[in-house]
Amino acid sequence: MRARRRLSLVDASSFVLMRPNDIDTAFAIDADFAAEGFSTLP
Repeated sequence: MRARRRLSLVDASSFVLMRPNDIDTAFAIDADFAAEGFSTLP
């Protein structure tokens, strides 16, 4: 089970939209995307 952490509404919405659309890379600097399994740029 994952540890609970506080996500912003924007991050959570991004995850919900990215997964079904097979988007695996985000242009983001926060660690939440990497923690959810997405690759990040830069």
